Amino acid sequence: PYNPDILDYAMAEDWQGLTAQLGSYQVIFHGEIHNRLSDHLIQAELVHLFHQQATPFAIGVEWFQTPFQPWVDAYIAGEIDEGELLQHTEYFNRWRYDWRLLQPVMHYAQRQQIPVLALNAPAELTRQIAREGLDSLSPEQRAQLPDIHPPQTYHAERLEAFFSQRLGDHDRIDYLISAQRTWDETMAANAVRFLRHHPDHKLLVFAGNFHIGYFEAIPKDMARQLPELKQVTISSGSIENYRPEFVDHWVYTRSIKLPDHGKLGAVFDNKTLYIQGITDK
Repeated sequence: PYNPDILDYAMAEDWQGLTAQLGSYQVIFHGEIHNRLSDHLIQAELVHLFHQQATPFAIGVEWFQTPFQPWVDAYIAGEIDEGELLQHTEYFNRWRYDWRLLQPVMHYAQRQQIPVLALNAPAELTRQIAREGLDSLSPEQRAQLPDIHPPQTYHAERLEAFFSQRLGDHDRIDYLISAQRTWDETMAANAVRFLRHHPDHKLLVFAGNFHIGYFEAIPKDMARQLPELKQVTISSGSIENYRPEFVDHWVYTRSIKLPDHGKLGAVFDNKTLYIQGITDK
């Protein structure tokens, strides 16, 4: 079990106190920094806790894109192994973060046969929207997505401030915001679809902080479709990263690093796959 050090500013005074409250919610969001191990260990602990409570639940993740749900299902069912999962979901082209970060959640879900939902939109569509806008999609492409609502005022201001610092050569901030909303709306629609088919289930949603912060994005998109839905947001990190009113509960954690990957020790030239030599490093 992974027990974070301090729960800060919320209605519970420690990790156990917080987790005792979570049973009253149907959707529990945990916002992550994608390459932060401590965030994924908190997610794994949440999965353990809900499984121990014998409450039916599923895990919805940003890490996999919706068209690859059959391969995620096959992995959870034990029909394919981990390597086949990574290959068939095109993980290293579409998500790319160190797979070891996600293994605690995915291994446990497979062992315990806990459903994992591939919530994210296809990268081909979000890339096209970011470059050319929603109107560039063909009717067939558009049919793969839910309705995309523009952000409300405060959310729009935050998105504009975020993207204005990262535009580079891109001169259409509205296209970038449309791509962001496509991610949010698609993940929300997939989560809502699951809950409508499984009203007795709870849902853990693991996605980047930008998709849950300030109760905008996925939480608000889900609430628009399911107004009576009880949901709670959690995020984590250092005290220095704490932002008032960002989430319902903030969990303080220390930085934890994965061991370095093994290295081949081969020296390649820059033009071919020819190995020039072997080193001892």
